[in-house]
Amino acid sequence: MFTKYRWNRWEILAFFLMPLFLFASLEILRCNHGSDFAKAFADGFWIYVAKMLISYFFLLAVQSVLSVVSTRPFLGSLLTTVLFLVMGTASHLIGQYTGNPLLPNHVLLFKNAAEITGFVRLMVTPQMVWAYVVSGLGLSGYFGVRVWTEKKKLGEKKRHIVLPILMIVCGLLFVYEVSYGKWFQSRVLPAVGVANEEFDPWNDYEKNGLILTFFPRLSRMKVTAPPEYSREKIQMVHDEYANYEIETVHAAVRPNVIVIQSEALWDPTLLPNAQFSEDPMPFLRSLSEEGKSGWFHCPTLGGGTCLAEFETLTAYSMDYLSASAYPYSQYVTKEIPSVVRTFRENGYHTVGIHTYERKFYSRSTAYPYIGFEEFVDISDMDHPRQEGTWVSDQEINRQIISAYENHGNDPLFAFAVTMQNHAAYYRDRYSEYDISVSCDGMSDEDLGGLLAYTQGVKRADTYFRELTEYFSQVDEPVILVIYGDHLPLLGVNNSTYRAGGMLGADQSPGDVPEMYQTPVVVWSNMENAEEIRLPEHVSGGNLGLHLMKWADLDMPWEYKVMDDFYAHYMVMRGGGKYPTERQDGAEEWYLFLKYQWIQYDMLFGKGYAREMQ
Repeated sequence: MFTKYRWNRWEILAFFLMPLFLFASLEILRCNHGSDFAKAFADGFWIYVAKMLISYFFLLAVQSVLSVVSTRPFLGSLLTTVLFLVMGTASHLIGQYTGNPLLPNHVLLFKNAAEITGFVRLMVTPQMVWAYVVSGLGLSGYFGVRVWTEKKKLGEKKRHIVLPILMIVCGLLFVYEVSYGKWFQSRVLPAVGVANEEFDPWNDYEKNGLILTFFPRLSRMKVTAPPEYSREKIQMVHDEYANYEIETVHAAVRPNVIVIQSEALWDPTLLPNAQFSEDPMPFLRSLSEEGKSGWFHCPTLGGGTCLAEFETLTAYSMDYLSASAYPYSQYVTKEIPSVVRTFRENGYHTVGIHTYERKFYSRSTAYPYIGFEEFVDISDMDHPRQEGTWVSDQEINRQIISAYENHGNDPLFAFAVTMQNHAAYYRDRYSEYDISVSCDGMSDEDLGGLLAYTQGVKRADTYFRELTEYFSQVDEPVILVIYGDHLPLLGVNNSTYRAGGMLGADQSPGDVPEMYQTPVVVWSNMENAEEIRLPEHVSGGNLGLHLMKWADLDMPWEYKVMDDFYAHYMVMRGGGKYPTERQDGAEEWYLFLKYQWIQYDMLFGKGYAREMQ
């Protein structure tokens, strides 16, 4: 556009209309089921119009910038359409399977796109077809206008200088304001009902659409210092906890601690409308006595394995990080204090085990930074046994036993991430089944997926029993923990949960707390095993803290703050949903703030706390 270009009113009209066609396409892709349109208008017609205008001008701004860069308005429109149709399609498909829209953190996994597509069965939906048709009509009309105006030589050709400068400056300014502008995000977006909840982004997507769900979250990718964070505040907290004692389980001999984060481990019998020929998890249920089992509160649904893992291995909370984040990729870029490092500093040999590729979620770089001395992935395994689609949980047992038998004189801390019961779930996943499932009103496809998932749960239960049988015979004290990282991906738009009666037709997963709770069970052969107890509800940070307390570790003083927090709130999730002791307003706020100060200092800040050991 810095060269001579023929502008006329018809092409100007087409240029301004094209973002409307694109917006309509994104709205079509947004609607995975009929209630989505109703939710879009939940705050009123004029609020929807306001959000539509913001989205329209955002698309126009991007189109303007790309038009200047490409030097052709139609090419700018084409590039904008392709870019946002790809984003809209990705959000549509991710929502079908995970219950979450496209978020900025998903972009970080682009390098793992090939592996991720293997976890699900992609499909072309009617919404995708209609969205492409609408955008195609808009582009065809624009192209036709362009050809016609050139043929008729409508408009005067002249060199434009001021116009492209205005387009790129105004376009970039508007994109910045929506994505990063503090005033725009604190004043304008709340005025039109855009809240961008961290815990339930799907609800935001249904109400606000792709543009106002994805781009305002970009500003949260970078973690900012909490209010009043300073050396003086950390010193004040340090002095406050000088005489605080963490109650640990006394151990004459340091126990070996082995934690299994079992892929999508959950109790499918919680679906009230489903019937099972037998209990798929009899052994885990037999261990579910008071104090030895509970509910693990997950930071995500249907995916994001590394989030629960990060919380448990560090005792940090995703509540103080962006939900639009993968911490291993973004935040663990140097050595940091962690649960793993505390075990290592107490003389433990620390081993991470995963029956998948070490590079996934950037574990290969993050694990050494959080204190693992050794990391065993699928490439280190000799002909690992496969069951169904992925490597069997029996292979995890083999690797855990190998690590135990070769740990030498130091006690062992092992953290194993399983893979066998990972999505996708479909009827022919296994050649034979030990269990049958029925559910009135559930589609054959969803029922087949539920059957395959349930068979995976049964195998996980069996192999955990076999692991306890092995460690029942050893002389050294051992603590075994197993928990699920998240509920499984079942059905399209959680259709299995809806037909199963756990999730209402008009409910979002965030409306049902049980959609973010998985079983957690602890087993031990220690003489004083009765002292090893779990709260009824626990989040990853609290579980990580309990691992250190059970092993009677010498812990950095910062964990005193976290222990005090969990003495009042078993769960750090959404503001502590399960308090054990309610505080008054000021004390409650201060308790959360202290946790936030300490976590920020340990992970991002100046490391003041470590200077005060």
